[in-house]
Amino acid sequence: HGKSSGKAKIHSMDLMAESVKAVLIHLKIQTCVLIGHSMGGYVTLAFAEKHPETLKGYGLFHSHAGADTKEAKTNRKRTIQLVEENRLGFIQLFIPDLFAPINRKRFHTAIEKLKKQAGDTPKTGIIAALKGMKERPDRTHVLKSAQQPVLFILGQEDTRIPLDVALKQASLAQRCEIHILKDVGHMGYIEDEEYTLNTIKYFAKKCFSSPLD
Repeated sequence: HGKSSGKAKIHSMDLMAESVKAVLIHLKIQTCVLIGHSMGGYVTLAFAEKHPETLKGYGLFHSHAGADTKEAKTNRKRTIQLVEENRLGFIQLFIPDLFAPINRKRFHTAIEKLKKQAGDTPKTGIIAALKGMKERPDRTHVLKSAQQPVLFILGQEDTRIPLDVALKQASLAQRCEIHILKDVGHMGYIEDEEYTLNTIKYFAKKCFSSPLD
C-alpha cells in the first residue's frame, strides 16, 4: 500500500469516545455526566472535545489532560516490551503498584481479582491500550474551554498521576471541583470506595441541577 489516504489519523481515545457516544445514542440518553478513570479520563476528554453538548459535566478520576512527556513515551515503549516478553510477570508487578503501599495488604483480595482480570486480557489488547495512551494528543485546551463543571479526583499517593501536574491542569477549568484522597494511590474507587462514590453522586446531582445548559 504505502500511499497516504490523506485522512487525519484517528487516535484510539477518539475511537473509544465514539463508542461511548454510540452507546448513549442506543440507550436514547441525550445528556449525561461522564467520569473517566485513568485511561478512561483520556477518553472522557476526547468525548468532551467532540460532543460537549452531551455533557452536563465530566470528571477525571486519577487522570489528566496532558499528552505523554518524552520520558513517559520512553516508559510506555519499555512497558510494551515487557508485556511482549512476559505479560503475566508484568501484571504481577504492575497491579499492586497501583495501590498506595499502606493499602496493598488490606486490599489483597481486590488486587488478586484485578490480576486475574488483567491476565484474561489478550496481550494484543494490553499493547493496543499502551500504544493508544502513548500517542494520545494533549487536551488541556479542552479544560480551558469547558463550559461544564469539571471534577478532579486525585490520589495523594498516586505514582501515575503526579499531584502537581493534575492540580495545575485543574486550574485551567472555569468551574472545577477537586478532591485529594489521603493514603490513596491510583485506585480510589477501591481504596476509598464510599467517599469516591458519594463524591461522584453529588457532583452529578449538582451538574443536573445547574441552570447552565
